[in-house]
Amino acid sequence: MASATDAAARVRDLEALNDQLAERLQKLMERAQDAQAKSNARVADLTSQNQALQQKIDMLLKSRLKRSGGAPPPPAPLQVPTAAVECQTSPALAPVLAPHVGEVLSLQGDVAANGDADAGAGEDAVQEQLEAAQETISRLETELAAVRQEHADQAAAEAQKAAEQQDRIVALEAQVDATAAEKSALVSDYDAQLATLRGDLSSAQSTHSDRFASLEAQLTDTQSAHADTIATLQAQLAESQTAAETIVSLRAEIASLQSQLADARSAAPATASDEVDSLRAELARVKDRHAAELEAAQKPNVKNLKRNHAKKVAEIKESHAAALAAVEAELASARESLENGDVNGDGEAAGGDARLAGLAEELDAVKEELDAVKAAHEAELAAAKEEHAKEVDALKAAHASDLDQLTSAHAAEVDAIKAAHADALADALAAAKAEHDTAIHDLTTAHESVIADLCAAHAVELDRVRADHARALADLQDEHKLTLAAALDQADGDLDVAQAAWHAERETLAHEHEAALAALRAEHDGAFAA
Repeated sequence: MASATDAAARVRDLEALNDQLAERLQKLMERAQDAQAKSNARVADLTSQNQALQQKIDMLLKSRLKRSGGAPPPPAPLQVPTAAVECQTSPALAPVLAPHVGEVLSLQGDVAANGDADAGAGEDAVQEQLEAAQETISRLETELAAVRQEHADQAAAEAQKAAEQQDRIVALEAQVDATAAEKSALVSDYDAQLATLRGDLSSAQSTHSDRFASLEAQLTDTQSAHADTIATLQAQLAESQTAAETIVSLRAEIASLQSQLADARSAAPATASDEVDSLRAELARVKDRHAAELEAAQKPNVKNLKRNHAKKVAEIKESHAAALAAVEAELASARESLENGDVNGDGEAAGGDARLAGLAEELDAVKEELDAVKAAHEAELAAAKEEHAKEVDALKAAHASDLDQLTSAHAAEVDAIKAAHADALADALAAAKAEHDTAIHDLTTAHESVIADLCAAHAVELDRVRADHARALADLQDEHKLTLAAALDQADGDLDVAQAAWHAERETLAHEHEAALAALRAEHDGAFAA
């Protein structure tokens, strides 16, 4: 890129130099035009002066002719104005014409002075002076014609040289144009090469971007696959943790039971399980014993009450049945006697009625006695039931107290077992958590190691791709620099040669022109001096 900048700067310098040359050429042309204009103005001024001099001479001749009264033919007019007019078309004749015009003016002044001085002289003297002046003018005109011819030849030579110089300038301009065209071609070639390099760079950047995107996609896929693997491993780890927690729980329970077993063995010959079973069996035995005692306590009273009640009822039934049987027997005998028609008189009937009334009363008494016995039996049965209920309540209270004591003792033992189990479970849980943390740390370390390896591999790959790209770009830039430098050096050399030739040609033409002008002036001065 530095060579490209240098080439652009060099091209700008060449363009600036070309502009400077064009500006200097324009200034030279302007100076030549100014000199042409000044020369034309000077020739016009001299022409006007010559015309004024001619008019004065004509007026002088006319005045002298009037004085002399003759009418001689007018003298040949001076050719100075004609020469001056011709010199206007060739500004280079102005330096040659100036001395002649000056001499003519001096002669005209002499004629005017002589005319004024000899105003009273004769016509012959004036005519002689006029003829002498005319001869001088003719001589000068002849010399002027010769000089003009010589100057025309020199002007033709100068024109040819100027044409040759113009041809050389045109050739130099063509060479400059060719150099500019070559420069433009080189710049176009440079632009094409630069566009090619930029295209190659863009292609390389696109390839690099595609490669980088591919690597990014591979990294993303790898990370996704790694994340899926981690998720699967974490799920497996969660399942393993669940199983481990179950195993740890079972191990904790086993450890707790083993600890309790050890404590129980150290404290008593029976194990904790046997002790619990023993307590449960003891509780069952206490319950069974209590139930048996209650049943045993209830059975004798109930049996006695039932037996006494049955005995009394039997006795009452027997006595009642006996009394009823006796009454019925008497009633039956009375009815039989009545049916047999015992007609022993009203006295016996009255005795039978009395007997029946007595039997009825006796029957009522027996019924009353039976009711009294029933009432007494019910009262006794109620008292027995009440006493039995009190005994049952007392047994229940005693049994409840024993059961509460057994329950409290069992609850205390269960709490102690639970506390020991909780401690063992906490220890096992802490151990499981520590093991889990260790496993997670190991898994994280392995994961970070894998990611670091992948990142390192990707970084190495990216560095390699970047190095290849930078190396290829540097090679292209170096090649472009060399090509551009060679082209610019060649163009600079050609331009320097062309400029040197052009400057040398200009100097040569300038020296030749100056030498020709100096020779012409010297020759002209010599001619006038002669």
